[in-house]
Amino acid sequence: MIQIFKYATMKNKILIIQDVNDLAEMLTEQIRTVIKEELVNLDKKHKKDERKKYITRKEVCAHFNISYPTLYRFINNEIITCYKVGKRSLFNLKQIEDIMIQKAV
Repeated sequence: MIQIFKYATMKNKILIIQDVNDLAEMLTEQIRTVIKEELVNLDKKHKKDERKKYITRKEVCAHFNISYPTLYRFINNEIITCYKVGKRSLFNLKQIEDIMIQKAV
């Protein structure tokens, strides 16, 4: 049995522990709460990062360690989609990562 006494500030607590099992249950519950909060925060961050991120051809070549001719061959063979914005050639990072994973397998 655990008795919890709270001061008027509600931040300080005094725990009187009479059973080790009660302490284990309390700690388990606290850990579960913290893990749930962290998973929710991680999920929110991941959803934010899922926005479409476009990178230049120079960044594609550097990120995946491929040459410009290889990149152009992928574009001409319609393996990778190139998006033109004015004179700039942009590539969807998520799409390229998926393609490179498939090519590696």
